[in-house]
Amino acid sequence: MVELVDPERQISNIEWTEFTKCFPVSLPESFKAHYLRINGGYLAEEDVEADRWGIPVGGFNPIKYGALPIETLINDIFSISPAESEYGPWHKKEFIPFAYDNGGNPFFLSLKASDYGHIYLYAQDGDALFEVAESFDDFIRVLYRF
Repeated sequence: MVELVDPERQISNIEWTEFTKCFPVSLPESFKAHYLRINGGYLAEEDVEADRWGIPVGGFNPIKYGALPIETLINDIFSISPAESEYGPWHKKEFIPFAYDNGGNPFFLSLKASDYGHIYLYAQDGDALFEVAESFDDFIRVLYRF
């Protein structure tokens, strides 16, 4: 099976709990399981060239560690306001930017009640929003091509 390479330091259950305190709702169990297993990382070039990945993800942002952790991204992005969306805008703590495409556009997990758990790609330059999956489980299943 393909795997992300060069992840950041693994987070503990205590660090995960501290991270989740930042949000008004509980986070999906599959999201937790993923980050406790591997904290960030990117797709190996040879796996991308061999077409072993199902979604064009450039990499995953880590929690707490590394040059650009999720906590920093949440503060930097602050809100996501696509030109057209039946659900947006998303304000701080209503989304988690956890991955990015090769152009640097964020994939994010929605925490809003109307679409909780859905995964979107936000193309910032065109102010467009694309629904990628209805849950983190679905996202991972398509990404890793199980």
